[in-house]
Order: sequence, then C-alpha cells, then structure tokens
Amino acid sequence: MTFTHCIVLQSPSDPLLPRLVDVLSSLTAPPLRTEVLTVGPLHVAELYVRLKGGVDPTISARIRELSEETGVDIAVVAAGEARCGRKLIVMDCDSTLINAEVIDELAAHAGRKEEVAAITDRAMHGELDFAQSLRERVACLEGIPETVFAEVASAIQFNPGALDLVARCNELGWPTAVASGGFTPVLDRLVARAGITYSHANELEVVDGHLTGRVLGEIVDKHVKARFMRECAAREGLPLERVIAVGDGANDIEMVSGAGLGVAYMAKPALKEVADTSLNHGRLDGVLAIAGAVAR
Repeated sequence: MTFTHCIVLQSPSDPLLPRLVDVLSSLTAPPLRTEVLTVGPLHVAELYVRLKGGVDPTISARIRELSEETGVDIAVVAAGEARCGRKLIVMDCDSTLINAEVIDELAAHAGRKEEVAAITDRAMHGELDFAQSLRERVACLEGIPETVFAEVASAIQFNPGALDLVARCNELGWPTAVASGGFTPVLDRLVARAGITYSHANELEVVDGHLTGRVLGEIVDKHVKARFMRECAAREGLPLERVIAVGDGANDIEMVSGAGLGVAYMAKPALKEVADTSLNHGRLDGVLAIAGAVAR
C-alpha cells in the first residue's frame, strides 16, 4: 500500500488524539494507518494518508489553526522513500539550538544588554539588515575581556530536546551542523558539549585579551548560512532533498527555504512564511518525528 503523506502529531494527549484524527480526516482522506510512538518525553502519533493533489493551502491553513487551538505540533510530510535513509540536520544556534541570543549575553558584560537585545529582536524579525545590525551590536562589545566567551558559554542552556536530537542523529550516523550568526569562541564550546559534526560562525577581533568591537572576515548572514548548508551536504554526499534545516529568525530564511525540508522552530513570522512546517509547542527533538527518525 502506498502512502503519499504522513501527518505527524507531536505530544498529543490520549483524549486529544481522537479529536485530532477526526478533524484531519475531514480535511484529507481518512488515515489508512496510525502509529503512536513514545520515546522518553517525546510522544508522537503518525497518521498515514493519501493526498493525490498534495497539501493545498486550505489544508495547510486549517492545520495551523488546529495546532494553535490544541497546542499540538502538526506537520504534513512526504511519506515513502522521502522519509527513509540518511539525512543531514542543519540548525541555527541562537534561540534554536540554545535558549539565548549569545550577543545579548556578551553585551550584558558591557552593561548594554537591553540596547543590544532590542536591535537583535528587530534583526530577527527581518526589520534590519543583518550584517549592518551585527556590526552595530558588536561595536558595543569593545573593551570586554575575552574571558567572557567561556563565562557566557558555560551559562547557556540548550533548548528542550536539543541534546536528544543530536544524540539520536549520532546514533543513526546522521551528520549535524550549526550555522550561526553568533561567534566561534562560544559556538565551539557548545558544539563540543553537544557532539555536533560541523559548525560555522563569526569571528571577533581580539587584541591584548580584549574585544575590539569589530568582526573579522565575512559575516555569517542568510546567504552564508545557506552556502554552508550546501557545503556540508556536498561533503557528506547528500542531495539537498535529504537536508532538514531548522531555524527561528529572518537570518535563517534562505537556509530553511533551500533545504529539502525546512522547519521553523518557535519562529518569527517571517520564517514561518517560508518554512515547510513549524514546531511551536514542543521540543526540538520533534524534528526527529518529522524526519521519520523516532526509534520504533
């Protein structure tokens, strides 16, 4: 039996599942197969259906509404071979992999966190040019001792499910990558803690043990992030169809829209508009469910 699509429900409670199935059945053909999976704190229901015409805008809009009404993340993804086989997971770092914006935390050491955070928020909503706003924010860091990198990195927490996502990918032999508009001295420490395969971020100039307030080299904007994703895929011998990109802000638009499957995680509206699906309520390892990688 051939299924064209799989509807993935992340963290559905038992009483809620029949209601979700009923509503989804009214939008699509009734599910031909349902599987309920529980792995640690991750609860997933997969409903396999046939959608000959694909996922039309009406279905997408109603599913978004249903997700908001129920607090359950719902994704419609291609079934069959598209969900099988090795993949590359590429993520943004700040507010995606971790629960902070690194530059805001660095700015706190200069007593300018609120000022910098306001610029960061506008940049992530796509209201400002990223490169220009980054230079403006980095200028606020002038004079901070480079020891701040270790302090900030040690205090940062990963988002719920982030370490589980990377650990499961490592078990499967799937490479992971982080493309960050943040900074290498912090990201390198986070990557080592998580066990991530590839990473790329901005370099900050340091002279005599202190930040100068300048960025070195090419700024990691949305174009660079997308290029890095393609380079990682090529290195792993994977087509873009087998790449899943995850982000939260406007600087992730090109990466998320250019991947085989783009996921907006707790994201700004600008990114949700271009992503294939969104995770708004659950853990980051919900990406595993979308990728068909929840252990059975």
